[in-house]
Amino acid sequence: MVSYLVNVINLKKLFLLRKSFKGDNWAKLILYVFDVPNASGNLFERLKTLEDYLKEHPTPYIKIIPQIPIRDKTHLFKYLHEVEAKR
Repeated sequence: MVSYLVNVINLKKLFLLRKSFKGDNWAKLILYVFDVPNASGNLFERLKTLEDYLKEHPTPYIKIIPQIPIRDKTHLFKYLHEVEAKR
């Protein structure tokens, strides 16, 4: 699983980003993950791989963005209106 995270999160860039923050501000950085492309399976199976990993290795720095399967165009627009109404 670690190899999946390394591929999703380019650690070299992350370390460079960390150096650019002053003091402990880098600790506020949260990585929002919407896919684990190097894991096998469909989108939901790949995210489950990360979810399982994070259960065993919890961290406040990685959050999974919930994915919503859209059934059809009607469902898409209904969901869009729900999101827009929350603004």
